[in-house]
Amino acid sequence: MDDQDIRRANLQDIVNKIGLSETAKRFKKPDRQINDMLKGRKSFGEEVAKDVEDNYAPGVPHDWLRIPEVFLNNGELDIERLKQTTVIY
Repeated sequence: MDDQDIRRANLQDIVNKIGLSETAKRFKKPDRQINDMLKGRKSFGEEVAKDVEDNYAPGVPHDWLRIPEVFLNNGELDIERLKQTTVIY
C-alpha cells in the first residue's frame, strides 16, 4: 500500500464517520474534490495532504494522514494522541 492509498483509506474512514460534507468543510475543499480523491480521480499527493492536514488539524505534525490507522475518536481526530506519535519512514 503506497502513501496515497493510505491517505485515501484514512480519508474514507473520516468520511464514513463524519460524512462527506463535514469532511470537505473541515479540509476546506469542495465536496467533489474530496470525492474525486477518494475515487482516485484526483491526486492525493504530499502537497494536497499537507494542505488538508493543516486545515483539519492545525498544529499537528504533518503526515498524520500517512499513519495506516489514523486516530479517530467518535469521528474526531485524537489530536493529543497524534502529537505524541512519531511517523518513521
